[in-house]
Amino acid sequence: MSFQAPSRAEAKAASIVRGARSLWVRNLVAEPRARYWVSGREYRGLARIFDPGHPLPATDGLPAFARAVADGLLPPATLCGWTFAVIVPQ
Repeated sequence: MSFQAPSRAEAKAASIVRGARSLWVRNLVAEPRARYWVSGREYRGLARIFDPGHPLPATDGLPAFARAVADGLLPPATLCGWTFAVIVPQ
């Protein structure tokens, strides 16, 4: 999975309304290692998928802000059918 991110931060998040039907979600479920680019530079990370059809991933080890979002906002959003990937740099 690859995507362009606007700025360098400790964790990246991506979302999709189509959820598990999305090809990039299925790709990250099968292979959570991801690549992403910030200002033309490639980074590698590990995706944690928040998907309505699966148990929530562990959020330990995430940066404080990313963990607060992952614990507080993503679980209710998945109840609406949204799927999120939080990619943590390696």
